[in-house]
Amino acid sequence: MTYQSAILAFSTMILVSGCQFAAPGDRASLNTCATPPCEVVCPEGETCSPDTPNGLFFGSDSLVGTLFGGGGPHPIAEGGTQTISVFRDANGTKPFSPFTADAEAPLEIAEVEAPSVKVRGAAAGSGFLRILDPDDGALHDRISLQVLPISSVRVTDATMAVLDAEGAQKDELALFAGTNVELGLLLFGEAPNGQGPVQLVDDSTTIVITGDATDSGEVSSWDRRRVTVGASGSVNVSVKAGAGEPVDVTFPVVSEIDDIVATKSLFSTDLTQPLTVGKANSVCFRGLSGARVVAGLSWAYSGDTKIEVEPVDAMCASFKPLAAGNASIVVEAGGLQKTFPVTIVAAVKGEAPAEKAPSPGEVRPEFTPGERAGL
Repeated sequence: MTYQSAILAFSTMILVSGCQFAAPGDRASLNTCATPPCEVVCPEGETCSPDTPNGLFFGSDSLVGTLFGGGGPHPIAEGGTQTISVFRDANGTKPFSPFTADAEAPLEIAEVEAPSVKVRGAAAGSGFLRILDPDDGALHDRISLQVLPISSVRVTDATMAVLDAEGAQKDELALFAGTNVELGLLLFGEAPNGQGPVQLVDDSTTIVITGDATDSGEVSSWDRRRVTVGASGSVNVSVKAGAGEPVDVTFPVVSEIDDIVATKSLFSTDLTQPLTVGKANSVCFRGLSGARVVAGLSWAYSGDTKIEVEPVDAMCASFKPLAAGNASIVVEAGGLQKTFPVTIVAAVKGEAPAEKAPSPGEVRPEFTPGERAGL
């Protein structure tokens, strides 16, 4: 497995598991003490508890299309809610309780069930969520949360949202007949600093599936629904999120595709460029029916004698060239088979072929070759 495919596999694992990586509160950000006992650090104007000198960390579930939990709480859709978990550590492994909570307008506390608190974004703006000592009201920590109006709503294939973000962003999506698809919802708002759209949360969103598909009833997170697609017709997804108007999205059901294209992204090598002997690369593919990207496809891969193939994920595979020259990769999906020609070049002298990738989180030392090693 290459480092590229290791990232791909680890990212998929994170998305499926909903792992949390928590963001520091203000006290945790101010704290520089490495070894207890630590001095009590407190934001200006607050009265802080001595029980949490290192501050706290705030986590939320992964959003469709985001990696590694997205870095803690996200902006809240106006009129929507977000459930935030409170931890003593940044890895989200040490839940914190007991506590009470209060919120600064435009935020409102909808529910407290430690170690979690549900916050409502009553209007656009930003305010502090405060985690307080239930006995004396002293501040354990706080975090600023932003509330934005919903500017757009998108429903797509949840896996494609990460592995083929370009394909997932297309309005034209089709579902392949007779397959199971995990649909993902993405809510967007416009950042006030003019930096473009940002992804929003409303975990009180309602999603209703109708048409030629059956909702499995599995709700792994508020923004995902797994459906079994029928043999023909269309599938309608109705979304009501935050204070926005209801949105209906309709996807046609297709039973064949007419093209397969290789994608280019963090997870996918550009096949139009030469591949190097001994160096494996992950490549992801996209199936098309007319102009529509098709979700729910099953994939098969093969290569000629110059290429070793290892599937990584349904829409991706790892290809390791074995010898220099012209070669081909054969990809099959949705009843279509397509051959991709590739050029393979010898490794540069002194360049070691790619071996096993480091496991996620593993740090390997880097070495500088001596002159003889370089020759």
